[in-house]
Amino acid sequence: MYSKKATENTPQIIIDFPQLLFEISGNSAAEDPAAFYQPVLDYIYNNFYEISNSSYQRSSPQITLHFYMGTIAPADLEMIRKIDEQLNGIKEFTTYNCWYFHPDKKESIEQGERVKALFLNSTRLIADSVHVK
Repeated sequence: MYSKKATENTPQIIIDFPQLLFEISGNSAAEDPAAFYQPVLDYIYNNFYEISNSSYQRSSPQITLHFYMGTIAPADLEMIRKIDEQLNGIKEFTTYNCWYFHPDKKESIEQGERVKALFLNSTRLIADSVHVK
């Protein structure tokens, strides 16, 4: 399991592949996005196959990534896109994205549309004013 608590400028991250849990939530405007997200990329690379031990596994292995994103800087979005790209490259599994956005904030809606166009895995946009600030 990998977890990191949120700060004012970085999101909370929880990854527990055996439980099929992958969540990034909060603002993402890290001082050094590459340094902040590299441990996440490393963890995925080294541990993704833990999903095969999941008690919830179906006949066709899949995981859904949940992104509850508030403010996000372009460099941070690029690092999150790399997470999507890395998981897309693991062909034994199907990965889906749920990108939650604030429906009353124009920039949040536009960000969701950019994500849908940029990401390789199937991405569903979900309006959520409760969890996305």
